[in-house]
Amino acid sequence: MLARVGARALRYRARIPQSKAIVALDAPRAFGSKKSWVPVSDEKLQQVTTKSLIHEVAEQQRELAAKVILDSVHESWLTQTSQVVPWFLRNMPAAYFRQIPENLRSQHIKAVTALRDLMESDLSLNIKTKLEDDSLQITYINSQVKAGLLHSQIKNLVVPEGYELSKVQVFSSLDNNLALNIFFFNSTSQKVEHATRKHGEHYVNFIEDVKAGKHANDPNVPQYSEIFNSNGIDDFFARTSPSYIENTKASALMLHRSLFEQVRGSDGTVVTIDKYEAEDSNASWITIAAANVLPEVLLRLCSSTISARGLDISRAHLDKIDCPESSIPEIPGYVMMLRLLVSPNVSFLVPLCIPFAYPSSLGRSS
Repeated sequence: MLARVGARALRYRARIPQSKAIVALDAPRAFGSKKSWVPVSDEKLQQVTTKSLIHEVAEQQRELAAKVILDSVHESWLTQTSQVVPWFLRNMPAAYFRQIPENLRSQHIKAVTALRDLMESDLSLNIKTKLEDDSLQITYINSQVKAGLLHSQIKNLVVPEGYELSKVQVFSSLDNNLALNIFFFNSTSQKVEHATRKHGEHYVNFIEDVKAGKHANDPNVPQYSEIFNSNGIDDFFARTSPSYIENTKASALMLHRSLFEQVRGSDGTVVTIDKYEAEDSNASWITIAAANVLPEVLLRLCSSTISARGLDISRAHLDKIDCPESSIPEIPGYVMMLRLLVSPNVSFLVPLCIPFAYPSSLGRSS
């Protein structure tokens, strides 16, 4: 009897699917067991809960602190900007606003604002900007105007591979708390745009006035000659960049045209020195036209000589004028036009009791 019951039980169990059998057999053990990571005592449960609460409070405090810091930084930034912008507008020279486009001025103000909190320190900031036409601009912003600063920057200037230095603009704030120097580089494969009469309308009109004798008594305006006739004007535009023509005074363009004529087709250099027009200023403009010299070499030599003579350079402009007449195979000819606004460096002159005089090596050329 027992044997028949046992055999029947075995046959019945065999009909149950294996998975159900496993569940049925394992279920009591699964529901009744505890995981190893679940605390088994009240003390351990309290410890886990405490750690969890501490972590949650710490995260809330971190988020709150981050918000406070961000709010503080934002408030500080607004405060600094509200102070920097009026100062910047008051102290940067008019030429800066005339020659630097708005997008770059905005970039410069942001950089100056970032440095403003630490203006008491000797700090510098470099900004490298690549433009749509593949040209490069490298801007050096220093929190102090120091003698020899430009020379130091030029001495360490590295022209990027595949580029050439084409233009330099140097500005100092009127209170000498900021130096802002911009170096422009054109790609050697870049097609250069030249000026037209559209860019130099002020120059054309000024020449007409000079020809009519309206500036006959102004010693700073060259006399009219055939180099300023209609063909001469177009020829000059075809050698220069639009920005150079647009941002240079007409009287200065006439002077540059005269200097260019003296060195075109040669390896010569000519220099003029003119008193700065501002009232109560002991500064002067030095204009140098140098044929077939690398711009960075010309800048390095001139800045070194001028600094050694006890002069500060507060403004500088460097532009290139094409001169095919002096080209050699694979190297196009050009004339570099460098203008430097220089003044005596008081810290250099006073202790040595040296009176200010123009450097003899930079004598005036008519």
